[in-house]
Amino acid sequence: MLLILFIGIRILRMTFLLIFLNFTISHVHREGNACADWLANLGCNLEFFTNFTCLNLLNMLKGLISLDKMVLPYVRI
Repeated sequence: MLLILFIGIRILRMTFLLIFLNFTISHVHREGNACADWLANLGCNLEFFTNFTCLNLLNMLKGLISLDKMVLPYVRI
């Protein structure tokens, strides 16, 4: 019961804070942000914290970033 009350208070507080912001919420399909989708799937499978830098990015992610830079679509197979 306390957890529900805590969550309700947090939602009310966030709603109050958002009143003063000009924002837009939109949905992007997984194919629209392949890099984020790939990282999310990787993160779900990692057993420990991993810090990625430009020096240790995995080749698959480098390829997705390159496609994104060229504004080419990523087609999931």
